[in-house]
Amino acid sequence: MLTRTRPIAMVDPFSRMTRDLDRLFGTLGGSALQPSNSNGNSSRFAAPMNVWETEDAFHVETELPGLPMESIDVTATTDSLTIRGERTEQARDNATTHVRERRAGEFERALTLPGEINVDAVEARLEHGVLHVTLPKSDAGRRSRKIQIFSGNGEQTPPTDS
Repeated sequence: MLTRTRPIAMVDPFSRMTRDLDRLFGTLGGSALQPSNSNGNSSRFAAPMNVWETEDAFHVETELPGLPMESIDVTATTDSLTIRGERTEQARDNATTHVRERRAGEFERALTLPGEINVDAVEARLEHGVLHVTLPKSDAGRRSRKIQIFSGNGEQTPPTDS
């Protein structure tokens, strides 16, 4: 006789609570953390984002389909990036809407980078609804310097910068 066994599923109570809350608020038409407008739809939306790092730069891609460049604002400081924008809802004259899944309203994504960047060299381009931002790392952050060593009798090694 062949018997099949299934492993016992371990359920993390916090994961289950988070999933249940997401399901609850999802059925109400948005997140509890997002403000709603008069018709119950959220007036903010989240723009999906990917962030990665190479030797020379940080890279950010954000999905912004249907947004013109004029409605997007990208701001960088030496250690952070903020992307803001607004998607306006298209008016439909003499039409009844049956399904509305595309959110309209404002969005803002801000992130703190794990290193300093050269703000003057940041580049952004919008292609096929995806915003690509390249944030070159600061040369000051990658610069190395030999540290002088002093001995008890006052001798020292010569300082050098590389």
